[in-house]
Amino acid sequence: MSVRGIPLKLFPARKYPPSLRVRLALWNVLIFILTFLILGGIVYSVVTYNLQASLDKRLMTQGEKLQAITRIWLLDGHAVDSALFTQLARSMQQNEFTTDDLYIKLFDVKTGRPLQYSPNLQQSRIRYKQSDFQAAVHGQQVITTYYDRSGSAVRVLTMPLLDITHHTIAIAQIGRSLASIRQVQVLLAIVLCVGGACAILLLYGMNLILTKREVQPLSQLSAEMRNLSVGELGVRLEARQRIREVQLLTEAFNQMSQRLEASFTLQRNFVADVSHELRTPLTALRGQIDVFLMNPDLESGIRQDVQQIRGELVRLSHLVDNLLAMARVETGILPEISEEHVERVELDLLLVEVTRQAKFLSQEVTVELGQLQQVLVMGERDALKQMLLNIVDNALAYTPPGGKVFMEVAEAVDLPLILQEQQRTMQTSWAVIHIRDTGQGIAPSDLPHIFERHYRAARTKVRGTLGAGIGLSLARLIAQAHQGEITVESEVMQGSCFHVWLPLSQA
Repeated sequence: MSVRGIPLKLFPARKYPPSLRVRLALWNVLIFILTFLILGGIVYSVVTYNLQASLDKRLMTQGEKLQAITRIWLLDGHAVDSALFTQLARSMQQNEFTTDDLYIKLFDVKTGRPLQYSPNLQQSRIRYKQSDFQAAVHGQQVITTYYDRSGSAVRVLTMPLLDITHHTIAIAQIGRSLASIRQVQVLLAIVLCVGGACAILLLYGMNLILTKREVQPLSQLSAEMRNLSVGELGVRLEARQRIREVQLLTEAFNQMSQRLEASFTLQRNFVADVSHELRTPLTALRGQIDVFLMNPDLESGIRQDVQQIRGELVRLSHLVDNLLAMARVETGILPEISEEHVERVELDLLLVEVTRQAKFLSQEVTVELGQLQQVLVMGERDALKQMLLNIVDNALAYTPPGGKVFMEVAEAVDLPLILQEQQRTMQTSWAVIHIRDTGQGIAPSDLPHIFERHYRAARTKVRGTLGAGIGLSLARLIAQAHQGEITVESEVMQGSCFHVWLPLSQA
């Protein structure tokens, strides 16, 4: 992907946290689960308690019924014998509507020997607890749950049967299996679990749907902010929103966009004004110095000083051009080729011109031309010249006195990997400009970063002070604006070689 012919820097994919709608849905589900667990536990406990309380009440009612039968039997003048116990064991008269699985067991109060069982009790597998029996002997009623090895449970009421004088004549046990209650508990647990799981899934899905609708303005705002660029600062979002917080955020975004637009407009105007105000006096000074140097009566010493001043003016003009161009880049105005300024540029002649001007940048380093093959490219001559001067100026800055800078141009034969895909797309030939110096070279750790804006390698400048780190960055932007590229090869203390690749003119 590229913008105005300039490839975008690829960044590794970032791992984003879960979206707001997912987090809201998960929080709602978590709250629902906690609430459901609490309410489900309460429902389960209440139902279990009511079932057991209802069973205990039925056991007590049946106990009262046995006591009433005993009292009536004794008031009628009957003796306490086996007939009474048989009558008590058969006291549960049942029909289709009252059938029940309650059972009755009667024990001798002195020996604890079984006296009688209810007819529905086929066999007896449990024996009373001695503590419950003794409590019943002393006139107390005790309800106990008995368990067998398989985990089955039975609820048992142990109570005394009293005569008219309130003496204990027998111990009665009334019991009922808890299997039906356990079945109800299991069924209730299944219903709660299955129903809860279905409710959780339904709640999660509904939350995703509803929160997607509610956070859609936030997604739109995020997309607008992600796509915000210098050329689209006039974008404004609809301020009226359904959610107050979203409306406040949208209004803040619109105000920020408005302020940014005003700020960048001010910067563009400032760059244009400074460009005119700086270039005009520098051009006038250079013109006056050129006229002064045309005087044949000028002394050699003064002429040499004036030429040195002219060289510094050339260098200052070049620096101003770089700063202004980079200022335009900082405000979002990337270097691009204007159709009205595009022309066929002879690179060999351009190198001769750059060499002539580079001599004013440094008097201690020799600039030489090598092979100059006549090649033509389509582009903006002044921009290409500025690009080459930036590279040459960088080479001169890091080349010690007595060193050399070589420049040559030829038609490219082997392309770097970065241009091979573009070669297949454009189906064109390439020209390559080699700018080689005998300077101190670039460290391998600095080599991948030298084209980054404002990056300064850990090298010692031979000429001038430490720069702003914009020359090579701007040079690469200009090359990419011409559908080209710049590569570099360097070894420490062996010098560097910059390669400028440009597509040849098709004409």
